[in-house]
Amino acid sequence: MWKSVASAKIVGKMAKRLFIAVDISADCRDAAARFAASLRHDLPTTAVRWEHPDKLHLTLKFLGAVESSQVAAIRDAIVRVVADVTHFEITILDTGVFPNPRRPRVLWLGVKAGAKDLSRLAAEIDKNLPKGSFADEKRGFFPHCTIGRIKGPASATELAGAIRDRRFGPISWMVTEVVIYESTLLPTGSVYKAVERIPLLLS
Repeated sequence: MWKSVASAKIVGKMAKRLFIAVDISADCRDAAARFAASLRHDLPTTAVRWEHPDKLHLTLKFLGAVESSQVAAIRDAIVRVVADVTHFEITILDTGVFPNPRRPRVLWLGVKAGAKDLSRLAAEIDKNLPKGSFADEKRGFFPHCTIGRIKGPASATELAGAIRDRRFGPISWMVTEVVIYESTLLPTGSVYKAVERIPLLLS
């Protein structure tokens, strides 16, 4: 995960826990909900914390704790990046797990068409953010949508096997904007709120 370099120095209400993302389509949300429901039905003993369909997204960069005063600079950086980026199509196809099928912890939906566009967008945003404010990701960017997190090892490998045997999609849609989200951690889980929506150019 991405982490703010200054996060340890930020306290109180001045901090916002932010990430930059691309939304998925309503059709993809509905399909993801049906996919999760089928797995819950077939593997009822597997402990998975499924993401609510309304929260599903494709993360471009996790920022971590950010001072409120930095939000405008982050938005301006994204505006510069997308100034010449037109709407583009992406396709979600199939699923997978992190880190591997032997030790599955995260269940994701994979991006097929449009993966290079998302990767370029993520790289340009990372390059244009305020220098020295955010740490670099050690792993390479892999565009995906997390739909569930496995909470325990029991039946985890069975779940990984079931996922391999099921297809998801293809579901396609046009990416029209980049969103800065605030994530608020509550006892019942995290809640996401759009802080800024930055549109891409019309084709």
